[in-house]
Amino acid sequence: MNYNVQSETILVIPNVGIQNSIKYVFGQEDIFVPWSSVDDVIINEVIKLNRVLYYLTLLVKTGTTQANQESEGIKLIPLFKYTKPRLVMLETIYSELQTLLMAAQREGFEVGSGDKK
Repeated sequence: MNYNVQSETILVIPNVGIQNSIKYVFGQEDIFVPWSSVDDVIINEVIKLNRVLYYLTLLVKTGTTQANQESEGIKLIPLFKYTKPRLVMLETIYSELQTLLMAAQREGFEVGSGDKK
C-alpha cells in the first residue's frame, strides 16, 4: 500500500507502547506495539538493486501457546519504510529509543528479553 504517503510518525510513550502512524492522501494507518512486546530496536541495512537503504526496525515478541508448548518468536516491524530518512536521523531516533528501553529495564518494567538469557 504505497498510495502517496504524506508523512510517517512514531509516538513513544515509555512503559505504555510505540505507535507508528502512516498518513496517506486518503486516510491513515496506525500500528500500536505494547511496551511489553518490544524486544529491541535495530537499524536494518537493506540492499535493493544498486542502493543501500537503512530502516529503523522494532523487534517485537510474538508468543503463541499451543497444547503444552510455548514458542516465542520475533516479528520485525520497519518504521519510516516509505519516507526513508537518512541514516544520521535514524541513528538519533535509535539512540533515544535505546535510552528509553534501558531505563525501563533498570526500573523493572517488563521489556523484551534483548540479550538476557
